[in-house]
Amino acid sequence: MRESLEEALDETTPGERLRELAISSQVKTRIAVAQNPNTPVDVLIKLFSEAPNSVLNNPALCLLLLENPCFFEDLYKSNKHIFQQFELPIFFLNWALHNHDSKIRASLARSSKIPLSFLTELADDKDARVRSILAENPCIPVKMLEKLSQDSVFGVRHKVARNPNTPGNILENLATHCNKYFQCRIAKHIPEEREEHLQLRQDKEIFCVAVRNPNISIKLLEKFYTSNQTEIRLSVAANSNAPADILKILAYDEEYGIRRAVASNKNTPTKTLDYLAKDQNDRSERIRYYVARNIQTSESTLKKLAQDKLDFIRHAVAENKNTPETVLAQLVYDESEEVRLAAVKALYPYKSN
Repeated sequence: MRESLEEALDETTPGERLRELAISSQVKTRIAVAQNPNTPVDVLIKLFSEAPNSVLNNPALCLLLLENPCFFEDLYKSNKHIFQQFELPIFFLNWALHNHDSKIRASLARSSKIPLSFLTELADDKDARVRSILAENPCIPVKMLEKLSQDSVFGVRHKVARNPNTPGNILENLATHCNKYFQCRIAKHIPEEREEHLQLRQDKEIFCVAVRNPNISIKLLEKFYTSNQTEIRLSVAANSNAPADILKILAYDEEYGIRRAVASNKNTPTKTLDYLAKDQNDRSERIRYYVARNIQTSESTLKKLAQDKLDFIRHAVAENKNTPETVLAQLVYDESEEVRLAAVKALYPYKSN
């Protein structure tokens, strides 16, 4: 091992020998090859994914760029996720930031490992796709999210509304602005041109995404759960922070999608789930399925659902972590092989793996 490492570090080692050392089982040896100025270009490109900083700090880098001005691009193509995986030299980040290819800039916008100054410049990128990807980056600061929430492009604002780190005040501004616009159009029954119809649809979608975001205030959820529009009530029901009192009421909604969202929500009270398990409305079997999956579902209801006539519901019961062992013991003998396997895996997790 020591001899191989010394060879890899030796600048007089022939390129073909370095090619052999590049596939060594020893990480230190491979990294040393990446640093060696005699290493062939194609080998450096292959090593870039594992040791990008070693390749970028190779003494021969300037010469390589003179010989092949597209060398950085070749490196990037070998691993398009490199900006998300490593902290890289500023000169390479600058190459990506000012690259004519928006896909490269978009990849940089996904990174959590670049300086704030780069994020700031990306927020002003001429390509909306780059700004959109930046808007969903959970590492960008609040001030940048606020700026992007006012972007003229729908896709950018949409991603801000979905970002798990977007604070409640920005979500409230997005929701309030969008709600005022489409409520005004609906209330006045104003005929819509094609472009206006698109804006109406987009604003409603952003509004619903913002309402689904768990960071939005409870006050707004309490305001919108009584909306006469199905999409809005559905968004409230799907919010993982929706209050139990609201979910209790929405469990009686006539729309299947809303009852399904309540059945899936981990904030739904146990008694409400007990009620939904008895749902007799349209597509009631899907409601029972989501109740069977919910970790808040009571043992008594899980016991009843374990006897459901539909295999996929019994399977969901077998996979529920709250299902009692006595119920799982019964499901081990279920007529469905998938249910039996799920029950065995739940009872004997180590033996079944």
